[in-house]
Amino acid sequence: MSPSSVCSCWCCIFKRSDEIVEKTSGAIEKAQQTDAGVIGSLSIGFLSVHVRSFLPEVIKQFRALYPKVELHLNHFPSKMLKEALEEGEIDIALTLPSG
Repeated sequence: MSPSSVCSCWCCIFKRSDEIVEKTSGAIEKAQQTDAGVIGSLSIGFLSVHVRSFLPEVIKQFRALYPKVELHLNHFPSKMLKEALEEGEIDIALTLPSG
């Protein structure tokens, strides 16, 4: 192998290694942001009639604090809401206090 071929090969390796380091750093940063709750998604299940008074304001405040978190809002009848929460389809269920 000629010296120029060896040099080209090493230049290619260094270029690729820089790309790998950059992508890895980006992935680490994204993982840290996800872990901190700065980015990601949140699925909320609710009973429609009971949240009309407060949910719009809660969403507005949440989006102001966490603009990169994607919200998924889902209306359920009460029995299905409980099932969705138990099966992991939603992260949070908003209901009425009992008693």
